[in-house]
Amino acid sequence: MDWKAKKMRELEQFLLETENKINNPIFLFSLRKVVSLLSNRDYFQQETQHVIEVCTFANELLEFEGVTNKDSRNVVLVASAIHDVGRFLEGNFVRRHSEVDLNSIAPFISPQISKEHCKRILNCVQRHSTSSKIPPSSLEEKIVFDADNLTIFTNFGYKRWFFKAEDWGHVKDLTQADQTLKQLFELATRGEFFYLESSQKILVDSFYSRISEQQ
Repeated sequence: MDWKAKKMRELEQFLLETENKINNPIFLFSLRKVVSLLSNRDYFQQETQHVIEVCTFANELLEFEGVTNKDSRNVVLVASAIHDVGRFLEGNFVRRHSEVDLNSIAPFISPQISKEHCKRILNCVQRHSTSSKIPPSSLEEKIVFDADNLTIFTNFGYKRWFFKAEDWGHVKDLTQADQTLKQLFELATRGEFFYLESSQKILVDSFYSRISEQQ
C-alpha cells in the first residue's frame, strides 16, 4: 500500500470514528457535503482532518459548557463542519475566507435547518477566525472560534501550522513560525487567545502542551 492509500485509509477511519461519536444526522449531512467539496482538491486529507478536528473540539466544548439545547448544538456542529468552505468555493474572490453569505453556505446545510438557525450558523462561520471583522459574541460563536483555534495545538495541527504558516501570511520562515506559535500558546495559557475557560482546560492536555513541558 503506498503512502497516499495509507493516508486515505487513516482518514476514512478517522471520519468513521467521528460519525460514531457525533451521531447527529443534521451535522453528518454538512460534514459529508464538505468532504465531498474537498475530495477533488489538493491536500484533501489535510483539510478534511482539520475539519474533523474542529468538529471534535466543538462537540467537546458543547459538553464542557453544558449545552443541551438541540438547536444550539446543531448550529455549533454544522458551523464547525462548514467553517472553512469559504477557502474552497469556486469563484471565491473575497479577501477573507470568513466573508461568506447565506447563499454560499446553503448547499452545505440540511433542509431541516430553519432560516433563523441558518443565520446563526452564518454568524459562527463569519466570526470563527482571528481575521474576522466582527469578533464572536454568542456562546455558539465562541465555541466555533475556540474549537478552530484549539486545532493549532494538536499533533496534526502543529505540523499543519508549519506547512501553512507562510501561505497564511503569519511568518517569513520556520524560525519565525516557531516563535509565533510559542507566543500564541502563551496567550492561550493566560486566557487571552480563547474565549472560554473550558478551552484552556482542553489545552492543558494538548500535544503542544506536552512537548512544551519537555523543552
